[in-house]
Amino acid sequence: MKYGLLIFLIWGGIAWNFEIQAQKSSSLNQVVITEGKVSYEIPYAYELMHVAIALTDTSYRIEGYSVYNELVDTTRSYYQEVMRYFKPFQNHALVLALNKELKKNPSRYGSNLKLACNSTLGENFIKKNNQMPWVRRQEFLIGSVPRSLLLDFARVSNFEEFYSKHRTYYLDVLQSARKFARVHEQQVWLENHFPTQYGRYKLILSPLMQGTHFTQRFNWKHEKQCLMWIASPDETSMESLEIQSGRYMSIVMTEIDHNYVNPQSDLFKKRINSLLGEEFRKNWVVSTYASQNYGSGYKVFNEYMTHAVYLLFTSTLFPSEIQELLEKSKIHGMEKNRGFYRFGEFYAKCRSLTQNSLKKEPISTHYPELLNWIADINHRGSTK
Repeated sequence: MKYGLLIFLIWGGIAWNFEIQAQKSSSLNQVVITEGKVSYEIPYAYELMHVAIALTDTSYRIEGYSVYNELVDTTRSYYQEVMRYFKPFQNHALVLALNKELKKNPSRYGSNLKLACNSTLGENFIKKNNQMPWVRRQEFLIGSVPRSLLLDFARVSNFEEFYSKHRTYYLDVLQSARKFARVHEQQVWLENHFPTQYGRYKLILSPLMQGTHFTQRFNWKHEKQCLMWIASPDETSMESLEIQSGRYMSIVMTEIDHNYVNPQSDLFKKRINSLLGEEFRKNWVVSTYASQNYGSGYKVFNEYMTHAVYLLFTSTLFPSEIQELLEKSKIHGMEKNRGFYRFGEFYAKCRSLTQNSLKKEPISTHYPELLNWIADINHRGSTK
C-alpha cells in the first residue's frame, strides 16, 4: 500500500465439493464456507471491528493520502447501510480508541483486525479465541484496543441484529470469493512448483475492507497453516466472469504465493539482496516509491516474483485473449503505478524459462537461471 499505510464459476466442468456452515458461537451464527482444507469466513467479531473502523475519522491524511480511503471500501451499498445503522454510535469509546490508535500508526488497523479474529463474542461475554500461536498473538496486542470495548459496542448498537439480517449477503460474498479465487486449484498448482506444503488455508473477508491485504503463515495444531485477510470481490463489475476471476485471483494469489516464493527465496537471500539492493536497486525499482515499502533487495525480488507467478498460473487457466488482457493490466500496474518498472521483462524471462524447460521442471528450480539473468542486467548497467 501507499506509504506503508499497511501493506467464478469453475470453468471446464470442474467442480469442487464445498459446504456452507453456520457455526454457533453462543447464540451467534458465524458465516463460513469450506472447500476441502480451505475456508472462507466473515467472523462476527471481525466484522464488528470493520464496522467500528468505518466510523472513524475520515479527515486524517498522510502525505496527501486519505488514511480512511486506504482502509475502508466506501463504494458498496453495504457501506451505506453500515453508516445509516451505526452513525449514532460514532462517538462510542471503541471508535474513539480506534481513532487514537490509527493516528499513532495506521498499521494498527491490522493489529485490531487480528485481535477481533482471535476473539469470540457472545451475547454477554467476549473471550480469547486463539487462531494462531502465542508469539503471533503478542504482535497484534501492541496498538490494539481492549476487547471489552467490542462487547460494549455490540451491546449498545445491537450488532447481532445487523449481522443476522445480513447473513444471506455475507454468504453471497463468500461464494463469489470462492468461485473467483479458486484457492484449492492455486494450492495444488503452487505445491507442484514449490517445495513448501500447507495443510490449511483460512481466508477472512469483509465487504468493508479496501486494498489492505495481509497474510500470516505458521505451524499450528500439528499442521502448517496460512491465514489471509483480504477484500471481497467487486460487486459492480460488468466484465466477463473469466476476467473478474482473473482480476480477483490477482488479489488473492499474490498474497498466497508469498507463502511459497519467500521460503524458496530464503535459500538465495544473500545473493538476492546483493543483486536487487544497494547499488543495483535503481535498476529494478523507482526509489521514491519502493524504498518506503520494500526496503531490501530480497523484498523487491519477492514482489516481482509473486506477481510473475500469478501470471504463470493464470496462463494455465484462461484463453489467450483473457490471459493477454490480464498480462497487460498487471504489467501496467506494476510498472506505472507501483514502481517495479522492469516487471514486463522479468515476467517474460520467467515465462521463457518455464516454457522452454524440456522436462517442465518446477518454477523453484529456475531460481539460479533467473538470478543469473538479473546479474547480467546489472552488469550491463542498463536503466530505463
